[in-house]
Amino acid sequence: MVEKLSPAAAEAVWDFLNSAQDCETLEALNARLLKAIGHFGLTGGQVVRLSSDGRISAPRAIFGAHGRADVGAYDAALDGWSQHYLDEAYALVDPVIPMSFQAKGPFTWSEAEARGMHRKTRTLFGEARESLIAEALVCPVRTANGDFAVVTFGMDRRRPVDLVERASIHALASLYAVIGDAFAEPETSLEPPPARPLTRRELECVYWVSVGKSDREIGLILGISKETVHRHVEAAKTKLGAASRAQLALRAFALGLIAPAMF
Repeated sequence: MVEKLSPAAAEAVWDFLNSAQDCETLEALNARLLKAIGHFGLTGGQVVRLSSDGRISAPRAIFGAHGRADVGAYDAALDGWSQHYLDEAYALVDPVIPMSFQAKGPFTWSEAEARGMHRKTRTLFGEARESLIAEALVCPVRTANGDFAVVTFGMDRRRPVDLVERASIHALASLYAVIGDAFAEPETSLEPPPARPLTRRELECVYWVSVGKSDREIGLILGISKETVHRHVEAAKTKLGAASRAQLALRAFALGLIAPAMF
């Protein structure tokens, strides 16, 4: 049975939704968000951009609210984790990314981890929990500029979050991301080239790239040479305006060209 919000939590949500637009600085917005999410046992929120100007990009933290005494140490840990994430190409095996593009509401890291199929997925979440937080509630949102992002809230791993709470937190996250985006530093990027249709073989290669297979492994699966696989992957990158294999997989997910293996 879905429970109702407590009067204090309902009032906090209503207050944020009605007053957030009056904040004149990101610091003031962060303070109001922390006050609201505290009624849900959440410890802070981080906005991570997944696309900009219609272009799918590597996940990047752009701003956040942290209810912690050691904000400096946490920010340093977050920067270190972000670089490690990129170095390990975790975007290729992170189920949070395709789930974010397809989900209609919030989901937890544990729920995402349960849908992952790649052998590195458990390592990814284990390292994230050791480096950052034990558990997170992920809220997909569209920002004011039409960019796509997720707001990730820290939470107690043992705490269940019912549907009413998820809907309320999602509303808080969406408004926070939209208003906060106006305070964030603007990004400069080139307009992506128009996406051209991929051939059947290119789609097959992109799918196997998305689950972390190498050109040699894809060649063995499809019965073609690794050189031919490489040509198909490079052609797909050109057509979709992707600069890397990770970006190729992300863009293919976002455009609905391939379906993640965990679904």
